[in-house]
Amino acid sequence: MKLVMTIIAGLGLLSVASTASIDPTCMLKEMIRTDERIRLNGYPAESHTVTTSDGYILNLFRIPYSNKLQNQNAQRPAILLQHGLFSNSDCWLSGGPDNALAYLLADAGFDVWMGNARGNIYSRQNAIISINSPKFWHFDWHEIGAIDIPTMIDYILEQTGESKIHYAGHSQGTTVYFVMMSEHSGRFCQMDYGTKKNNEIYGQPTPPDYNLENILAPTYFYSSQNDGLCNPKDVDTLVSKTIHLAGDYRVPDQTFNHLDFIVANHMREMVNDPVMQNIFKHEDSLY
Repeated sequence: MKLVMTIIAGLGLLSVASTASIDPTCMLKEMIRTDERIRLNGYPAESHTVTTSDGYILNLFRIPYSNKLQNQNAQRPAILLQHGLFSNSDCWLSGGPDNALAYLLADAGFDVWMGNARGNIYSRQNAIISINSPKFWHFDWHEIGAIDIPTMIDYILEQTGESKIHYAGHSQGTTVYFVMMSEHSGRFCQMDYGTKKNNEIYGQPTPPDYNLENILAPTYFYSSQNDGLCNPKDVDTLVSKTIHLAGDYRVPDQTFNHLDFIVANHMREMVNDPVMQNIFKHEDSLY
């Protein structure tokens, strides 16, 4: 895996629990895939698959260029957007062309790729294991960060011919970034199973830390005061342990929460414009 130039958007883990009753008068619409949604908004779209070393078939979606720019023959820096827990690539489109990061990046001249982690609705296949087998589901963020993300990045670099890539993650998408960079290149540690199981798996009563000193790419943090899943004190701790810290941005809107990073009607102003401004600092090719 080659050099990664990194942008991190929206820290913390997304945890959602909900209950709903069934309304017999409600007509459910057929699901619209990420690539179909992109085309409906007037952008070109591609669907790609790549297989991991342990057989998971991951679906990536791509906005290769912008019709507004007609830049299909120009150099276009690549960026990978990675969703959070219980989510998928659709999350990067939810704000529409004038607000969502995927469209904004495409219109700024980027080659935009959206990943899907193993097990989500777009990456629910394995070349070796049946989806009905419990073994298919025996993974957590470690495998996504240590295997899925590097596999996606290598594929993107091969397809584009680029030597580096930008990365933006929301929620679990940031967690797996730190796993990847600490493995390949409070505490940030592996899954805590409790003392007994930890001893069986790790050979010690507590889960081992990931080595954040291994992260060599410039890394930006974007967080908010009202994020109930990512305490500002935890952000402070993580920032203090990040050696190659490039920026620590706190959303000025004090009501901005965890999901607002991908659904707020003013997320462009609060988050996406600052994200893009920082990306441009590392991209001479777009000037």
